[in-house]
Amino acid sequence: MKKPIAEVQVIALDYTECNAYIEWKYKIKTRDYAGKYEGQSPDITRPYRDFWHWLVETTGLKNDSDFVVFADIVPPEPWQQTILALFREEFANDEGDMHFWVSW
Repeated sequence: MKKPIAEVQVIALDYTECNAYIEWKYKIKTRDYAGKYEGQSPDITRPYRDFWHWLVETTGLKNDSDFVVFADIVPPEPWQQTILALFREEFANDEGDMHFWVSW
């Protein structure tokens, strides 16, 4: 029997880099999509819409891990659907899935 060696098992996109690209290309803020915290003080008339928090709740991701956003995931809110569609347009594989890793 041969001694096991390290192998690449998963090829994943860096979520932080992908998010920065989406924000740059589409001129949006995924962490404050409604603009609640733009300016000097919070606008209490606007909701706080954070795509990252939705991803954490949906995928159960942890620090220093990889996670998959499967093609069949449909967010409940239209603003989440909009952001996810941008990610899929840019980063989904042929099956519509996206495999990311994240570290914070």
